[in-house]
Amino acid sequence: MQPTKPNDLQEAASGDADIAIPNPQSQTIDISGTTYKKHITHWYADGNLIILVENVAFRVFQSFLARRGTVMELALAQKQPWNSECVTSERRDTLDVASVVQLDDKAEDFGLLLDVVLPQTCAKAPISAETDWFRLCCLAEIAQKYGMDDVVSQAIILLEQRLPTIERPHRVITGSFTAMTIIIWARKCGFRQFLPMGFYYLSTAGWEIDALNSRTLASLSTRDQLRLQRGRAQLQATVIKLALTRWENCPIGNSKPEKACPDRSFTCWMGYGGKVWPSRDNETRWTNLLLQPLEELRMRADCEVSTLRYLCQSCRKEFVAANRLMISDIIKELGTYFTFEDESSPFGVCPAASSASN
Repeated sequence: MQPTKPNDLQEAASGDADIAIPNPQSQTIDISGTTYKKHITHWYADGNLIILVENVAFRVFQSFLARRGTVMELALAQKQPWNSECVTSERRDTLDVASVVQLDDKAEDFGLLLDVVLPQTCAKAPISAETDWFRLCCLAEIAQKYGMDDVVSQAIILLEQRLPTIERPHRVITGSFTAMTIIIWARKCGFRQFLPMGFYYLSTAGWEIDALNSRTLASLSTRDQLRLQRGRAQLQATVIKLALTRWENCPIGNSKPEKACPDRSFTCWMGYGGKVWPSRDNETRWTNLLLQPLEELRMRADCEVSTLRYLCQSCRKEFVAANRLMISDIIKELGTYFTFEDESSPFGVCPAASSASN
């Protein structure tokens, strides 16, 4: 077959979008004077649609994506002035016709969305319980944006295995920035099951002196900053109410419990000291309980292996059971500590929900 002449290629590639003829081995493509990286996975030479996201170009089949939902179909139908049909050649001996559309998303998120919705060529699932939680959040958000409810469901199922909820509170959020990120994302997308524990971990984070002016807190709305502080105060009040009457929670100094060891064991610390730990640790453990109650109570119930040996069997069982019950009581109340009664739903009207209803 005769090779196509350069002049023929230039004429064939005429159109509103100026796409340079790339080398078959090239990892980039020039469109309207801008260089884009071809996506390493989702650049299919026979695809009929080029999607530009940030500095990455995806080449896919428009009909397949359009079938995924009306929202995606409408998004792909959007035409910028230079997005009319244009011709590009991926091989010197073949001319392909492709449309070009630009989307306002993050390339990494859009690539993960395509990983999930396009047919897989490998046995490994594109997302799993091992996928980074932030990537799953981004996937749920972009899938929701394009109306791909099945992908949203997949991501949320995995996130509920990774992030703490009232039903699964034992999972831990580390760092105030992580908690703030989860709150903003959950409110934006309407995934309210992640809000109570997110607010808990943000309210119990180790704030610096200028916490109210910190970037983390300032990222929240004024109303959320207010409910964060109110919720923190309510949480501490409840902890004091539940914990101060417990024999192991004397905040300062030495104190014996009102009732001695039920087994009358003279070797049991409850009998002569009323403590699970040395009296010098009283203030520290009480402070920990006020500032981070769930973490402190979990440590007491599950990790006090070395100190529990100073209690008799009866006192040891009572101590563990009482602290686990306190954990359960606090978790049940978290939704009321961080109340959203000034909004029309328990955890607020999300932008997506409010715009859909208008």
